[in-house]
Amino acid sequence: MEFFFLPILISIMALLFAWSYLRARRKKISVYVHRWAKENEFTVLKYEERSFFTPYPFLLRGRNQVVCKVEVVDSQGASKSCWLRLGSYFSGLLTYEVDCKWCG
Repeated sequence: MEFFFLPILISIMALLFAWSYLRARRKKISVYVHRWAKENEFTVLKYEERSFFTPYPFLLRGRNQVVCKVEVVDSQGASKSCWLRLGSYFSGLLTYEVDCKWCG
């Protein structure tokens, strides 16, 4: 009976760790996107994380960098969309770096 308890406990702990890691990562992405928008005087309408079909080729994107498609409104009320590459090539989201490519 005790033999089966340990694998179940380890599995539950692994799932909780993965869930908390993904939740913290999503929060950090949100903070970076809204911080970038505030620094550039935009209002974020929506954003979504993308893994494939981005303007950043695979070799120019670090393993821990995140690419987001962002729709914003500027101070004049014009709607714009862009791609944001968050984090640095080597340290990923540990450093606040944002690279922007505007659509259209």
